[in-house]
Amino acid sequence: MLSLICAAAIAGGVTPAATPVETHGRLQAKGSRIVGKHGKPVSLAGVSFFWSQWIGKYYTPEAVAWLKKDWNATIVRAAIAVDAGGYLTQPEAEMKRARTVIDAALKEGIYVIVDWHSHNAHRYPEAAVEFFSAIAEAYGDKPNLIYEPFNEPLNRVSWSETIKPYHEKVIAAIRNHDKDNLIVLG
Repeated sequence: MLSLICAAAIAGGVTPAATPVETHGRLQAKGSRIVGKHGKPVSLAGVSFFWSQWIGKYYTPEAVAWLKKDWNATIVRAAIAVDAGGYLTQPEAEMKRARTVIDAALKEGIYVIVDWHSHNAHRYPEAAVEFFSAIAEAYGDKPNLIYEPFNEPLNRVSWSETIKPYHEKVIAAIRNHDKDNLIVLG
């Protein structure tokens, strides 16, 4: 058997291992589980980048490739800052960081969570709609994408009166361009 493997390798018959996205395809919710294209539960492991406006220097293709290779990451999370010097004051810079990490994840064949990173996201629904509309329009046809419109709501914010209506607006904007990819709702 070993000689057959060696012969295939020598003859150029060795193919690279499938990427996580090639293996699992577009993820979906099935009951309480996340499943891949074959209906089987999927477990992903990876790293969240830090707030983009403070340590944006790591939002690079090289960092994503390194995380995949060195840490065996199957998913990364782009924590796109909203306030405190983030998207609200530097939309072009933050959008560029998001696109850079998304493009790198696509190239590496791993998943990417696009996180609208704010404790007060509900205060900026128009900006979130604008941001996620642009992301969904550009990348909604790719199975790699997972949206996270509000990752850390504070306990003092009402789900029914504040957070849920916010999510409904952002989900509608995403679904205008992307009918299938997962949306994580905090």
